[in-house]
Formats: sequence, structure tokens, C-alpha cells
Amino acid sequence: MRKKIKGNFKPSITPQDTVKNKKDPGTYERLTFDFSYDRWLKSISIKGFTNLLKNEEEFASAIVQVFKDVIPIIQSNWEIIRHNTKLQFPHCHSLAKDKIILVNKIIEEIYNKQLMDESGNENLNYWQLGVKQSLRLIAIFDHSTNIIYPVFLDHFHQIHPSIKHNDNNINKNTLCAYTKYSG
Repeated sequence: MRKKIKGNFKPSITPQDTVKNKKDPGTYERLTFDFSYDRWLKSISIKGFTNLLKNEEEFASAIVQVFKDVIPIIQSNWEIIRHNTKLQFPHCHSLAKDKIILVNKIIEEIYNKQLMDESGNENLNYWQLGVKQSLRLIAIFDHSTNIIYPVFLDHFHQIHPSIKHNDNNINKNTLCAYTKYSG
């Protein structure tokens, strides 16, 4: 049973008259991932690119890699990655202009529209994000808000192809788990 306090209770901490925020509300420190582009898991096949998978096991493995490895590592190391000072994360970088044409074709196929205006907003650009193996998350990064918007997965490292990492058997893949399981 609680003991009753007799007399006037005085808190040991005096509240401040005003709350002071030392940071500008327009400043964002922590990188945020925003999944509002809901087709980012959709797989397609067009000339020069496929992200169709062999089976559900390959899809599950990719999803685990994205949420267990890619996103946490990117969030924890974003300032290093963003400024690329020591090239510690060679698979994380903004996409070169010559890759944007292919990325726009892929986005058109997935979303039936372009997501970024061709005239360009200097605060927005496409990024490739990967930490190991061949899986790459292709995303739009908004510099003004420090938000990354995933737009699709490059399961087989085809945006920036490499003889060492690319598999010629991927054209036989047929699974789009997004279409199969989203009803």
C-alpha cells in the first residue's frame, strides 16, 4: 500500500518556461526511407534489364538482404556514403547521367509514368545503394529532406554491369512476386 504524502507536494525539477530547440526545423540529421512508391518490389523484363526472379526463395533472400543489410548499413553510414570521402561504400553512389536513360525506361515500365521531371530538381537525384553481393536498391534521394524513396531493385547488378557479377541465366527468370502476391 502506498504511503500518503502529507502537505504540499513540490516537484524536485522546475519546468522551464519555454521549450528551446537549438536546431532549425528544416535540418534533417537522420536518413529516412520512405516507401510511398508502392511498386518498388515489382519485377519486369525490358531490353537491357530484368529483375524477374527464379523463385520465391530468391525473392525472400533479396527482401531479407534489403531490410537486414542494405537499409541499416545505409542509415548508419549515410554521412560517409553521401559525401563519399573515403570510398568506403563503392556500391553506393548517385547514378551517372548515362545510366538515367535506362533507369527512366524501367520506372516507366513499373509505374506507367516518370517519377522525376526531366528538367530536374537539383534537390532530387537517383542513387544506387548496395552493400554486398549483386543486389542494388535504386532510389530517389531528396537532399532537402534527407529522405530516400526506393523505386526498384536491381537484383542482378544490371544498371552498372560487371562481367564478374552478372549472370547470363537471368533471362530465364519469370517470377514477379509483387504481381503474384499483391492480388
